[in-house]
Amino acid sequence: MCRLARLLLLALLLSGGVAHSADWIASPEVRITRQLHDRLELYLQAINAPPEEQKKLEAQDPANGIWLMQRNAFLRARLQLVGLLTPREREELLSGRTFRSEPYAKLPKKVQGWMGDALGVDRLDPAVRDATGYLLRRTHQDGAHFVMISRVDPHGRPTSGGSVMPGIVDPPPATKPRSKH
Repeated sequence: MCRLARLLLLALLLSGGVAHSADWIASPEVRITRQLHDRLELYLQAINAPPEEQKKLEAQDPANGIWLMQRNAFLRARLQLVGLLTPREREELLSGRTFRSEPYAKLPKKVQGWMGDALGVDRLDPAVRDATGYLLRRTHQDGAHFVMISRVDPHGRPTSGGSVMPGIVDPPPATKPRSKH
């Protein structure tokens, strides 16, 4: 009976009979990546939206990242740096690829301003600042998944930085049902 039920369920899923039916089958890693993607896209949509549209988007934001972004220039700048990536590059970022920028001196003035706001690069010695870039990567620490940005020194080493947006917390571990005996 169990095998028959699985085959029927598989047939139902393959026929498209249940909307979003694969969501509950997906591994925790796939679900977390999807949540990171959805949240990042929501924030990028909100970043340049008019205030009334931001209010509507805020209602969809479980982590209050839009509210934080409205009040913190450094978070807004960090998101704008992520927004420079193409949609495909953002997917690759969320799948684990690391992106490194050109040095500060080679970036457009607008991007240099975002780097200054996001990472304090504008306060560095000019010789160091001009050779400094930034690094975007997905990380997992303290039970949560994040998109992180770091300043990269002239020697290519990541230095200061932080999260681009609120992270996605790991789901609790599955527990076995207790036996009645």
